Amino acid sequence: MVEEETKSKLITPILRALGWDVEGDDVAQEYSAGKGNRVDYSLKVSQLPALFLEAKPLGWKLDEDKGIDQVLFYAWKKGKVKWAVLTDGDQYRLYYTGPEVNHEDRLFCETQISKDETVKAASVLALFSRQNMQDKNIETSWNSHYVDQQVRKALLDMLTHSDKSLINIIHKRVPAMKPKEIAEAIMRLGVRIDPPLSPNSTATPTPTPKTKKLHHDRRVSLADLIAAGLLKAPLRLFSRYKKQMLEAKLLPTGEVEFQNQRYTSLSAAGAAASKTITGRKMSTDGWVFWQVQGDDGKPRTLWQVRDAYAKHG
Repeated sequence: MVEEETKSKLITPILRALGWDVEGDDVAQEYSAGKGNRVDYSLKVSQLPALFLEAKPLGWKLDEDKGIDQVLFYAWKKGKVKWAVLTDGDQYRLYYTGPEVNHEDRLFCETQISKDETVKAASVLALFSRQNMQDKNIETSWNSHYVDQQVRKALLDMLTHSDKSLINIIHKRVPAMKPKEIAEAIMRLGVRIDPPLSPNSTATPTPTPKTKKLHHDRRVSLADLIAAGLLKAPLRLFSRYKKQMLEAKLLPTGEVEFQNQRYTSLSAAGAAASKTITGRKMSTDGWVFWQVQGDDGKPRTLWQVRDAYAKHG
């Protein structure tokens, strides 16, 4: 596919599925980034650019520096936009572009739809859904990811021969042991620091007797979450859409009731709810659109509830 085909057949449908009104005010295509530079898509929150998406033809090598530098240059240098995506319609690479982060640390996560498990691909793409961008859930996820990675780097440095910090700490606890003996013991014990679970991690938690492993060959339904006790129906669902609050009810049957009408899926209920605001039917990812109040009092999207269940059972 050439770039225009990739955009129309692969990228634009994904953006619609993530809740972006591609033909409306949410998205500006061929957005001016100054001095003749144009970015393929500018995704807007509160009428302001929040993420730049640069498209390449299907099969493009996205790890080449030229393409990466281009999208980062457009995003931060020209638009002061924190988020950037580089994609060929199959591979998606999500970057944080702020100047306080080193270049090598800016890649947040990536996925390849044709190869990755559905759960992983969906979790990466959902990070820049309209709802998660609007609610700043993407920033919360990024902050946790970045802190984890920096701590991991520091600990790894302390295990290298150039930095004896960790060995010295252990030596103070057990002075009878020589530093060389401590280093050898660490190697024998197989001490390691695994990367934290994040959207670009393929690791899965090891099941314990109290947890069950989710089979990825079937979709998680509302009924699954109700049966697991994660959702206690009847339950209030809500969504802040275009600065207006919308409410629905999750029924014990797994149906969603909105304005006295029952829907068999979250997305159908979300589409009906958004239509009351926009006046037209829009493609809506109900798992991202609808939220519930968490035990800590903070709102959580149903996608986050489902993702937690998928990871931990």
